Amino acid sequence: MPNQTNGTETEIDAKVYRPSGFWQVALVITGIVFGAGAIVATWFASVGHIAPPSSRFLLIGVCVLLALGGAYCFLYTIKSKVVLFPDRISIEDLTRTRVIPRHQIRGWRILPTNPTCLVLEPSDITGRKAKIALTFPLDDDFEQWLDPLPCLDAEEESTSEEEITNDRRLGENPADRTAALARGRRLAKMLTVASMAVCGWAFLYPRPYVPAIVALIVLPWVAIEILRRSNGLFRVDERRNDAHPSVAIALMFPPLILAVRSVLDYNVLQSASSFLMYASIGGVLAFLAAKFDTTLWARKPIFAIFCVIGFAYGFGAVTEGNALLDRSPGTSYSATVEGKHVSHSKRTSYHLKLGPWGHETKPSDLEVSRATYDPIECGDVALLTLRRGAFGLNWYYLGAWQRGENPSPCK
Repeated sequence: MPNQTNGTETEIDAKVYRPSGFWQVALVITGIVFGAGAIVATWFASVGHIAPPSSRFLLIGVCVLLALGGAYCFLYTIKSKVVLFPDRISIEDLTRTRVIPRHQIRGWRILPTNPTCLVLEPSDITGRKAKIALTFPLDDDFEQWLDPLPCLDAEEESTSEEEITNDRRLGENPADRTAALARGRRLAKMLTVASMAVCGWAFLYPRPYVPAIVALIVLPWVAIEILRRSNGLFRVDERRNDAHPSVAIALMFPPLILAVRSVLDYNVLQSASSFLMYASIGGVLAFLAAKFDTTLWARKPIFAIFCVIGFAYGFGAVTEGNALLDRSPGTSYSATVEGKHVSHSKRTSYHLKLGPWGHETKPSDLEVSRATYDPIECGDVALLTLRRGAFGLNWYYLGAWQRGENPSPCK
């Protein structure tokens, strides 16, 4: 005789879902890695020579987080489960169990996370959504349980497509509007492919240099022009279940790569006027994007992010144009090398610490190639060339260097 689970219902009325074998193994391995990391960090905190107390406390905090992460992964495989009843669902995790009657669920959607997440949205808009990590496969029983409930992803996509087919700006009849949508999607795909190709070219191997930079500068304005001509068909960013094609990649990635390229390639003496230039150009780009995609005004966080991207575009475009269009004669200066260091982040870079020179009254940092970095010692002299810049932004570069009178290895 089956065991009782809820007074009148038996276990045979319910179906239990636990993490699959794959996810159990993955979680156990992750827990072991976190646990090993906690042990190593604890050992280093106890025997390592960490002078500042703040650094020791930070390392102890890392130990605790790693240990908690490892414990969570182990306990999740044991405790986590979903129990499916004909009229309700029970979601059990490490800290609590939540039971949701099916009649209180407005619909469901799938989030493309890893693992995939099933979201159950309540009929009461003030209620809290239930999220289920699909560490188990959805079988026929679970799909049949979901079937009477609407798929909110499909509803939103259908509503978006209906909005396009009813938009008279896109054509005289629904067939013309559907054709415009198909053309827009093809154009969006081509623009995305071109933008990613240019970004890869400019970031990894910008040769020839000028065409790569010009392409980065032009692509966001191509996207703005597409927005302007689309009569509301295109959107600035991609939203889930939105049928409108998007110019997001062309508007966001080239400005970021342009800014990175400018930081890597040029040393600019920044001023208040330079920041005003960056903000002005970035502001124009953000304003035009919001003008031609009016939905952007209603999404304040997205608009704020795009303003930051616009500033990055202004910084990159001004910096590149200031140097590439510069025809001013250079002025020579010399600076004593006071130190040097290697930076290991996403890439390895080599830096010299220069003493005061020209209008620079404080020590400054100059990135150089490894071939230049290796032989230079403290006390050597860096020969700098300062140029006015096409837009009046002074920039400089290392032309050569020479051995100082009393060079010594940098510590």
